[in-house]
Amino acid sequence: MQPKIIHLLLIITLLFISIILLFNTTYAKDVSLQFFPIEELLQKLPATDGLEQNLIFTHLLAHQTEGIIKICRLLPSADSIQSVQAEHALDGIVNLVAQNGSQDQRKWLKQATQQMLAGDLPTKHKAFLISLMQNLGDEAYLSILKPFLTDKSLSDPAARALVQIGGKKAGKMIFEAFSQQKSNPHLIKALGELKYSPAGTELMKLSANAELKAMAFFALANIAYLPAKNLLESEAPGNPTYFSYYIKFAEELTKSGKNEGLTICREILLNSQKNYKNQQRLAALDLLVQYGGPNVLSTLFTIIKEDDKKLRVATLNLARKYTESSQIAEWVAFAKNQSPEVQAEIIDMLGQAKATTALPFIEESLVHDSVQVQLAAINALSQIDKNVAQKLIGLLQKSLEKTQLSAIQLALSSQPTSQIWPNAAGKFGQLPPASKILLIDILGQRGVQDAKALIKEALKSTEPTVRIASLKALEKLAGADDLSELTRFLLTRDKSTEKRTATEAVAASYSQTKDKKMAFQQLSTIYNSANENEKTTLLNVFKRIGDNQSLALIETELNDKALKPAAIQALTDWPNEAALASLFRLAKSQEDLTTRVLAIRGALRIIQENPMDKLRKRWLYQDLMEICTRQEEKGMVLAAIGELKSLDALKYVAPYFQNDSLGLEALLAATKAVETERDQPSKFTPQQILLALAESYANPNALTEIKNNPQFAARQNQPPDGFIALFNGKDLTGWKGLVENPVKRAKMSPEELQLAQAKADALMNAHWKIIDDVLFFDGKGESLCTAKDYRNFEMLVDWKIEKFGDSGIYLRGAPQVQIWDPAQWPEGSGGLYNNQKNPSKPLKRADNPIGEWNTFRIIMRDDRVTVYLNNVLVVDNVQMENYWERDKPIYPTGQIELQSHNSPLYFRNVFIRELAEE
Repeated sequence: MQPKIIHLLLIITLLFISIILLFNTTYAKDVSLQFFPIEELLQKLPATDGLEQNLIFTHLLAHQTEGIIKICRLLPSADSIQSVQAEHALDGIVNLVAQNGSQDQRKWLKQATQQMLAGDLPTKHKAFLISLMQNLGDEAYLSILKPFLTDKSLSDPAARALVQIGGKKAGKMIFEAFSQQKSNPHLIKALGELKYSPAGTELMKLSANAELKAMAFFALANIAYLPAKNLLESEAPGNPTYFSYYIKFAEELTKSGKNEGLTICREILLNSQKNYKNQQRLAALDLLVQYGGPNVLSTLFTIIKEDDKKLRVATLNLARKYTESSQIAEWVAFAKNQSPEVQAEIIDMLGQAKATTALPFIEESLVHDSVQVQLAAINALSQIDKNVAQKLIGLLQKSLEKTQLSAIQLALSSQPTSQIWPNAAGKFGQLPPASKILLIDILGQRGVQDAKALIKEALKSTEPTVRIASLKALEKLAGADDLSELTRFLLTRDKSTEKRTATEAVAASYSQTKDKKMAFQQLSTIYNSANENEKTTLLNVFKRIGDNQSLALIETELNDKALKPAAIQALTDWPNEAALASLFRLAKSQEDLTTRVLAIRGALRIIQENPMDKLRKRWLYQDLMEICTRQEEKGMVLAAIGELKSLDALKYVAPYFQNDSLGLEALLAATKAVETERDQPSKFTPQQILLALAESYANPNALTEIKNNPQFAARQNQPPDGFIALFNGKDLTGWKGLVENPVKRAKMSPEELQLAQAKADALMNAHWKIIDDVLFFDGKGESLCTAKDYRNFEMLVDWKIEKFGDSGIYLRGAPQVQIWDPAQWPEGSGGLYNNQKNPSKPLKRADNPIGEWNTFRIIMRDDRVTVYLNNVLVVDNVQMENYWERDKPIYPTGQIELQSHNSPLYFRNVFIRELAEE
């Protein structure tokens, strides 16, 4: 029989018998539980779980006294495993008996233990058995343990066991042993732990013994032997250990109802001899606060008067216990006669204690002569008073210092808007500028729309700081109805700081307007009637808005000689990549050098700062490099390419090593491209770096041979067995541009289709590129289509998109297996998005994070489609509908398309396997 089966049968049998024991105690007395031999039970220890262990211990106990003795005799076994099993078994048996043992079980255990301790068991194993008795707490063991108290080797475990058993009998027994061995530290310690007071006189005599003094002090402190006070006190100040005994002595005296304990604490606290450190005084204070009752206050006041700030603060922290309503009057009377610093600390404590009856005093302190007291009162008020907003806003009517204003702002930040706004509205006009700014900031941050009119009125303030604060608040509050007003306000500004803030407010108002067409018309109307200087100002607004309407307006102003410099500056500072096309055109133009340099620098900045894939950045840098004519311009672009830190960047910059003017810049860029971050492993192997350089320099034949070598073989775009590559990693062979949809294509004559295809192919070549073996789309053209039509097939394709990206795989010319950003579409990619009757959403979301590669496996048979995304089934044999002609089934054959959707796309490893008809 297999060992595992035997083990299982053992546990089942043990459990069965234990259930009988539990529910049938009469039967349990008669049934023999010695079914399993001790050796077999021990071999199961340690068990895998608590239930199994307890079952084993129960059945070991069933072997009664002789069984326990047999286990004890295994302790000194030469077999270390057997010895450990015996220890484990005895420990478990004792714990089981201690928790819920029967009288019989306790008798068996006692008999076995007594016999083994009286025998010739080695000392270390006797010590183990004695230590187990600590868990039993049974006075029946006192007589067994007594002989060992005078045994030098076993007195320690015996004394500890007696301490755990406890009681006067145990104390008397240890004291008798101590009388015979007064130098035994284990007995001295046990007398202290048992608080055996009759030993006090004898323990006092040990204070002159250098070796036993510390242990004697420990025992005297625990016993709280009053005659030892002077002795303990004399040693406490200079010795941390003895001080801890002295504090313990005071605590035990206090617990026993003796006033001397609290007297000791007061003496330490008052420190008349200056011999206690502050940390020691705080220990006494802690004890005094814990047990001293209301009479402690006068002592606390004495300590708080001292100059040591740390001691005061610690004292006040402990004093929070003494802030009952009846005690507040004492605190207030005391505080009023203290220095501002101490008064502030007391107010802080009252606030933390939430002492509501102290509110009148705290409110008075709001107008105290000391700013420090005022700040404490503001903070305390915010923790106690529900109507604090009304009082603090009333306080804002005064001219306050910066620290006071900051404290009020912090206090108001924790209050509900319903408390702040009504009080602010009623008093706003009476406030000084700094206070107005504070409230404007709070109301703006909270987006309190009811406050918008009041804040707009503040734009008329003669104080620039108030106007700027109002503009910042309106960035959160303004909407469509404020756009024209804010724009006209902007045009009246002449200070640069205020103009910048007003520009942000106008742009924010525009962005918070739902109808962007209407908002743009408002701005355009103002712009068209503006003078040249005002138009220059408004161009900055359009730049800050950064949408396509604004870009188109600025591009038209490039033709206006007066406004052209401002328009160029707006384009170079454009917040997103939409301005790249305009900047590229400016850089290509043969205009003045300043314009070209600004355009190139602006394009570089936009590419660097905007989130986009490294491959797309490299393509844009390449286009920019072709525009550059001066060495300085090309050097800037090479440096930017190096920052991409990719092998593709290395391949691009390497040929420039041989350029007399740009060799150094190219080398520096190459170094950056493969640079390893500090304490990070290299991203690229030497073979990858060498292959990248070879692709820059080797002739075609040599490069083919290199790539076919196993050490350098390219991994991408190599089809698995049975598949062919739709994309070869080099060019667009096998692909064509998109011409209309299947219905419109079918209606074209051969001549019309040929002409349309030529135009589509030209557009394809302009916007679909191959970079570093990746098929890249810049987001501006049309979809890419296979030159061949397919019927039934299995397709593999890796794809990647950028943030907010959108695409799809058209099957037989019909949309689509969806690709998009799950941040916008939480269901994830892979679904048959255009289905209306059949399921359109994926079974689950399986997209990798944006910017990482994903893999589709698409299987199409007849009109049924199955899709795996990153090896996860997301579409399971779903019927695909005909998007173009809803009343017809999906076309039996058609081209496969990689869909364009105005966002950059990346594809590689595009493989297909045609499937036979079923």
